[in-house]
Amino acid sequence: MNEKCCVCEELLSSKFSTGEKVIELNCGDTCHEECLWLLINANADDIDDETDTKTSDPNKIFPNCESCGKLAIPL
Repeated sequence: MNEKCCVCEELLSSKFSTGEKVIELNCGDTCHEECLWLLINANADDIDDETDTKTSDPNKIFPNCESCGKLAIPL
């Protein structure tokens, strides 16, 4: 697998030895599971700073894909 993570741009195969999962996104890009969680958590922190409340709106929970700019929802 020679694809790169759309977040960290490392080869997706670079973390297979540690059991890292590869996540396919609805936009067609792929990323390491850990990288996606880092983006989601950073996005959640931004929402908390802006509104002081939690949201269930996927447009606010999930970040935009670092590669194509579309909403990064895991399949």
